Amino acid sequence: MDPLWLPRFFSQHQSLSTQELVSTLRAEPQIRPRWRRAVPASIVCISNLNVDSLYKTLAESFPISPELSFLSHPPVKFDSALVPVGEPSDRYVLFLDAELDESSKRSLLEHAIAHLFLGHLQLGDINSHWDRLEDVRAGNNASRRWDREASALRAGDVRAEPSPEFRVAGLGLAWSRLLSGNVDMPFASAQALADSRRGDWIDVSQDLIRQADLFPHQARGAAEIAVRLKRLNVALLADSVGLGKTRTTATVIRLLRDRGELKRAAILTPQKLERNWRNELKLLNLTMDGRGADAKLINKDKFKRLTPREAAQEVSG
Repeated sequence: MDPLWLPRFFSQHQSLSTQELVSTLRAEPQIRPRWRRAVPASIVCISNLNVDSLYKTLAESFPISPELSFLSHPPVKFDSALVPVGEPSDRYVLFLDAELDESSKRSLLEHAIAHLFLGHLQLGDINSHWDRLEDVRAGNNASRRWDREASALRAGDVRAEPSPEFRVAGLGLAWSRLLSGNVDMPFASAQALADSRRGDWIDVSQDLIRQADLFPHQARGAAEIAVRLKRLNVALLADSVGLGKTRTTATVIRLLRDRGELKRAAILTPQKLERNWRNELKLLNLTMDGRGADAKLINKDKFKRLTPREAAQEVSG
């Protein structure tokens, strides 16, 4: 549908009241059936419109009172509210503050219709939407994105195009498949996700677990850290004292080396722990120092006194 159709319709029917505008729009032959169903089924005016008065009116006026849930927390007082009603939610009712003049009600109605036309709210949704007249009049300066988009459409901005289906790509197809019963076998989506991440999986072999004498938490930790390093290039191991962080880290170095994803590791350590590091690396058959070594031990206390250039040379040299 031509995105300029709606503002032209509003302009051509300026003399109509809010109720007349709704009736005329629902009977308009050019409008798609989908949009016709989304046009507010009725307009209800309430004095002092707020959450409490809206709750009370819904309870009194509808056999099955809808759950009143808003996408954003409503202010103490607002000027209009689009509320889905029915079981399931098959139509919208627009609630307006009764104290407003007809011109203000008309602006809020046009704004609400623009929200529906743009797909901000759709049949089947459970969330209601509130508006304030000051936000509607703010136009492109409104604080909420939906209000800016609705105002742009009412002003004839062709960039504000209607959403013919769901706004998230692929959900329209998913919805039609659900309706037709064309669904995947159980666990198929989980398997597809697992297959897409299969290249990220890193297993700690039983041979390596036995060689390093790893506890279960160390084997799991080493595998997870290796994956995080592949995805994010950073990882933090923060186990408590005595849980084997040194051995776990040495296992990560071995895992990445065996996969060809790490040529050499630079290990910054206090001098008092250097002997412990050498023992752990040796346990995993990782070579230290010298040309082509798997790891290089660097004294942390000396390293922090180096200039950036010297530090880079120390790590890469």
